[in-house]
Amino acid sequence: MRRTASLLLVALVVLAGCAQPRVPEDTFYRLTIAAPKKIDAPLIPGILEVSRFVADGLVSQRAIVYSDANRANVAQAYHYDYWIEPPTTLLQNALVDYLRASGAAGTVVTPELRAEPDVIASGHIRNFEHVRGGSGGGSVKVVLDLSLRERKSDKLLLVKSYEASRPVTDAQLPTVAREMSVAVEDIFGRLLHDLSATR
Repeated sequence: MRRTASLLLVALVVLAGCAQPRVPEDTFYRLTIAAPKKIDAPLIPGILEVSRFVADGLVSQRAIVYSDANRANVAQAYHYDYWIEPPTTLLQNALVDYLRASGAAGTVVTPELRAEPDVIASGHIRNFEHVRGGSGGGSVKVVLDLSLRERKSDKLLLVKSYEASRPVTDAQLPTVAREMSVAVEDIFGRLLHDLSATR
């Protein structure tokens, strides 16, 4: 009896040693941006084309990027936590949806639709990251360079750099994605306001 118990104990120890830790699952996040207030009349009566945003390095990839507040010159990417699309496409689609919902243009398209646009909107992503450290879960930082130009005349209607930061109550990635959405929504709102001022 004692020998059987000893063998059972040895078997359990061997099995425990062979057990592998559970591998985390990949998680994918969307931007969730509230629809803006509808504009009374289009700011751009014709067709507005929103080009795919451009980005360099880590920011162009799907993994969510982070840095530490005390080492702002070092950027890293989370493992297993990704945007559902690369930020270049994510922000393009978000801006298309936002401008369509606002009624800012007669028609809002992407280059894939092969329409003949009157105005082309372009964007460059400079920062799109979670800044860890400080109180709570740190903050998020979004910096976008945005421009609109008339296609036929090549005249710039607007060119501006927009920055938005939001505190994060905890370091959980769903919270980070939510605050990133609010930061992007803030930038799009300011873009719409600046576009209104140019007309």
